[in-house]
Amino acid sequence: MLRRWLMHLFNFSPSPDWLSISSREGQRFWVYWQTWEQSLRLHVVYRGRPVGIAELFWNGSGLLELAAIEIFERDFESLSHQGLGKAMMQEIIRKAQELKAPAITGSIVPIGNRVTVEYLANWYKRQGFAVQGRRIYLRLPSP
Repeated sequence: MLRRWLMHLFNFSPSPDWLSISSREGQRFWVYWQTWEQSLRLHVVYRGRPVGIAELFWNGSGLLELAAIEIFERDFESLSHQGLGKAMMQEIIRKAQELKAPAITGSIVPIGNRVTVEYLANWYKRQGFAVQGRRIYLRLPSP
């Protein structure tokens, strides 16, 4: 109970093993990777509340496929354009490099009415991805 109160009021880490990422304005968000044999899920929490998620899986070509990266609807207006998505992507890339993935691929799929395919294509380009139609690709440096 005390930990929840501290998480909500002071944005304490949900658990000692969670990592932190920061928005452009320096807001701290807590992240935790949940892993399975063929997939990974990034949980993002702020003040004890889930605010975003990313899901990846190993595709048949040995590449990491980004299935989703999302800031939840209820938090989108207050958190959009603050760099949280970029911070999430930087964490995804860091994790992919840690796992020695040669590249990250995926498809551009807008969720709801919040953003367009064009907006997302430009966003992925700013994150370093090559974009062809609705497909994205980022080659990762070899170790």
